[in-house]
Amino acid sequence: MTTWLITSVSSGFGRRMTEQPLAAGDRVVGTVRAPDAVTELKAAYGEQFCTARLDVTGFASVHQVLNRAFDALTAYDSTPAATVRSVKDAPPSPGGPAKMAPRSSPRPDSGPRHSDWCWALVLGSDAYTFVRDALADRLADVEAQKESVAATDVPAA
Repeated sequence: MTTWLITSVSSGFGRRMTEQPLAAGDRVVGTVRAPDAVTELKAAYGEQFCTARLDVTGFASVHQVLNRAFDALTAYDSTPAATVRSVKDAPPSPGGPAKMAPRSSPRPDSGPRHSDWCWALVLGSDAYTFVRDALADRLADVEAQKESVAATDVPAA
């Protein structure tokens, strides 16, 4: 039996992601703001499902913390961390939890693999665009070095 930690399990994507491993016989530890919101899951799965109360008062406070953290650090302006700041101004995702969750099994052997420890699954057209653009930018940075990279090679014997 695998144990999963899933945040915000009372509704939306977190709720859908919680239902899958429970149905497969795994154990889930989930965070909730209101424990009463998951009484039916607790009744259905008993000891297989437990919760921890985590009360985040809203995205506004989270964004405020992120802004304070990243706005003060201009050194991060050209790094992926800078994209965190843009999330607060982004339009809502067109993706829906009910459609995403069945495609996003939490099992590492079910998605496209990058290595033995990492897997990736892109869900939603907005996520696809973001990932594609970010990878294209990274590839362009690497391609720009194509002519100079051989300077560090050890001569063939």
